[in-house]
Amino acid sequence: MQFLVLVASLVSAVSAATFAPKILFPSAGTLLYHTGGYYVNWDFSGAANQTSDLILKNGASGIEYSLAKKVDLTWGGTFVTISADYPTGDNYKVFFTGSPAANQSAAFRIGDV
Repeated sequence: MQFLVLVASLVSAVSAATFAPKILFPSAGTLLYHTGGYYVNWDFSGAANQTSDLILKNGASGIEYSLAKKVDLTWGGTFVTISADYPTGDNYKVFFTGSPAANQSAAFRIGDV
């Protein structure tokens, strides 16, 4: 009985572990233009076979926007479009849901063409 509880605990711990990739682009100080298309990429070495949502966060307001849903983390990158609805600013970051702060992108800017 104790063995089964231990095995169940280990399986639960493993399934709860998530791969949190480090974002490589956009990089620090990059300017992304409204309505522009960009390839967000990340370090996928050691990537688990899982999906996650890619989030854009406005550091000034704290508002988060969904850039892409159910992205396969083994891809190493995905194409996104910067909506004209996102306010112009210079403190944006992207990250995957569940990622620690250390795995967010560096701060970048969004501006008009």
